[in-house]
Amino acid sequence: MTKRRAQNHASTGENHLVEWKESWRDEYLRWLCGFANAEGGTLVIGKNDKGDPVAAPGAQRLLVDLPNKIRDTLGIVVPVRSVIEKGRMLVEIAVEPSPTPISYRGEYHLRSGSTKQQLTGTPIQIRVHRDRLWIWNPGSLPPKWTAKTLLAPHVSQPPNPDIASTFFRAGLIEAWGRGYEKIRDACREAGSPEPEVEYDGGGVWLRWSWLVPDVPERLDPSQRPVATDPVTGQVMGQVTGQVAAEVTRLAAVIRSEMSRAQIQVALGLRGRENFELRYLKPALVTEVVEMTIPHKPNSRLQKYRLTAKGRALLAKGSKER
Repeated sequence: MTKRRAQNHASTGENHLVEWKESWRDEYLRWLCGFANAEGGTLVIGKNDKGDPVAAPGAQRLLVDLPNKIRDTLGIVVPVRSVIEKGRMLVEIAVEPSPTPISYRGEYHLRSGSTKQQLTGTPIQIRVHRDRLWIWNPGSLPPKWTAKTLLAPHVSQPPNPDIASTFFRAGLIEAWGRGYEKIRDACREAGSPEPEVEYDGGGVWLRWSWLVPDVPERLDPSQRPVATDPVTGQVMGQVTGQVAAEVTRLAAVIRSEMSRAQIQVALGLRGRENFELRYLKPALVTEVVEMTIPHKPNSRLQKYRLTAKGRALLAKGSKER
């Protein structure tokens, strides 16, 4: 919307393109968000509900502060200018319609008529347990699709092609129909368990489970490592349970004495933090592996080798197979 168009509407009264406010409040950023997600519009500071100019308090300061505040909060650049009406200074903020959705701190607003509506949807449910993570996303699958379809290569059938196209053009998604595949591949790359997928008719469940390694009882509780949620990074509690599958995997790749980097490469893992948290530290705590230089744990010459317990673990696994 051009400035001339905004000025014309500003002079005719409040409507879907114009809103009047006597003074500025930061909550009015929601109104600007609503304009951007609709046809655009102008917010006029310094007019009462009747349209009478009452002057914008702190107008000069608003002209300096608002452009940066709007840019930093909404991610858009808009013209903010002063106008004189009946001898009183007003501040006008003209917002163009945005080609991509604009949010105000995670909220999406839309100008409808002379009101602002907050856009809300079907909420995602997340359940975080000590040894598992469940996510439920509401929605229906296309006809004849199953949960297995999502994890295999498949075509994209978005319920709303216009929304999907908008996000694609905005660069928020790189391709359609690959979301679940990318989740699975990311888990494999990180050495984490792959999610189980289930469709219950009203939505899709994604479930991750992981084993938490055991801690020898002889260790002082203050020395026991804690498990960290792999998604949120929050401390979950003391490590208990059976030896994790990750520890067995680590033991299986060790040949004689190996450095941290060598073991990580042998496992095909890229992230050092994930490797140390889920593999190396549990293996040390459960005494499956040991340091070659235990009195200098951070030495650049540090290497790791299997203990008698580690060799027994591998031997037991071989017999079971």
